Amino acid sequence: MAALSAREGELVWLFSTGIGVEHPPGEEDRVWFFSRSGFVYALNAVTGQPHWRFAVEDVTRYYGISNPVLRSGVIYFAAASFELNDRVYGLHADTGEVIWRKELDDDLTAPPVVADGRIHVGTSKSLNALDSLTGEILWLYRPVGDDPVYSTFAVDGSDIYMGTAQGHVYALDSVTGEPIWQSSVGEMPLVSFGEGVLYASTYPDLVSALDADSGEVLWQKRTKGLVPAQKTVNRPSRGLSSPLASYVSPTGRLTRPVVGNGIVYVGSDDEYVYALDAETGALRWFFETPGKVTLAPIFSGAILYVAAQDHYIYALDAATGEAMWHHDGRSPATAMTVLDSVVYVSNANGYAYAVTGPSN
Repeated sequence: MAALSAREGELVWLFSTGIGVEHPPGEEDRVWFFSRSGFVYALNAVTGQPHWRFAVEDVTRYYGISNPVLRSGVIYFAAASFELNDRVYGLHADTGEVIWRKELDDDLTAPPVVADGRIHVGTSKSLNALDSLTGEILWLYRPVGDDPVYSTFAVDGSDIYMGTAQGHVYALDSVTGEPIWQSSVGEMPLVSFGEGVLYASTYPDLVSALDADSGEVLWQKRTKGLVPAQKTVNRPSRGLSSPLASYVSPTGRLTRPVVGNGIVYVGSDDEYVYALDAETGALRWFFETPGKVTLAPIFSGAILYVAAQDHYIYALDAATGEAMWHHDGRSPATAMTVLDSVVYVSNANGYAYAVTGPSN
């Protein structure tokens, strides 16, 4: 794992597992991530030195591990298997010891989200709420027609929002699991809550804003065709600028929306990042990379951090889209997080690394 400077892109430390790193680090003074070999690692966030390593049981039968969630000294994650029941784990953040593990009846489709003592996990047939202390199931909700829960969840107070594979967005009471409203916005919605509004990106190129209380659609915007023809793209100067020559952005899968300072940000596999006005959906700016953007951007401290499949990490001015710095990670990023102006990245070659700003 490597750490980079948040403004200058200077490498702070590098850690190698020898096999692809799948998911993002955690928070506070340590970072947590998972390797494709089935290990959970806890590293010192400043030095990159390991604190502990945990091996998922029957690791050869598990093909994927979800991103970790840290709450009250416990790391929560889920592991998916082709042969065994998928599981959810709670580990001591300081030691890596297992507090509890819970097997799921259906296939894992959405990673855990922790809120108010409950762990919400999506499966092929239901949304499950587990007790964060014991792992016991408190309630489950099955969408109509066993529609698989598709997206990560958005939580606001006592409400939890989720998207399903068939294009529905649900609002549920997170305490009881009772449905509040349902809305249809498009295929496979990825949802985020920000500044009092629920946002959803759907396949292939639609961004929607919904009233969080009623599910009413406030606006919708397609990213296809937003990039003007005959315009030089807003790339950093590293030999990549070129005229678009009547280029119209092709259809692309969008990332989960990210909201900050009145702007909704989405990345796309059409190799663009789009910034839309949060109230109207109007295009504020766009940024082109030479690679697909498949990870949701991160908004932090007026900077938007973008990981593209061209192996680069980009730091953009979140208000204008101007490039501030970039870093060549030598391999596509598989996860990214930002803590205290340090960017932590994991990549497909088995490295985790970190970057800090000029004042650090």
